[in-house]
Amino acid sequence: MFHGTWGYIHRINRKIFKEFDQEDFSIKRYKEDISRSAQLDVTPAILIPSFEENKHFYQVIKSQIAQVLMKYLATGTNSKSPIALTPPPITQIKAQKPNIQMLKLMIASDNSAEGVGKVLEDIVR
Repeated sequence: MFHGTWGYIHRINRKIFKEFDQEDFSIKRYKEDISRSAQLDVTPAILIPSFEENKHFYQVIKSQIAQVLMKYLATGTNSKSPIALTPPPITQIKAQKPNIQMLKLMIASDNSAEGVGKVLEDIVR
């Protein structure tokens, strides 16, 4: 039973998809990937960052610490630092207001066809 359950649909900006191969987002590719996932062995190694990601993270942390040290603690005339004061660049996605549609899934539904019908009507709206 659901009592006042909410859900949402988040529509991703289509401009982001233009940067990728459209075949990667096809139903055929989705089904292939889902069928392959049944045989996938999940190990901790696939969940940890790569060497390059770790290296980038450490460079960002070092640059942030160096900025604070140079701004608030360092004294003297030599402002040169062997550690970069600006973090390495990243590929950024343009910030936009997300397109999110809230759905009131069911109001005190007893899992009847009427409750499911209301959910589908909200999705269509």
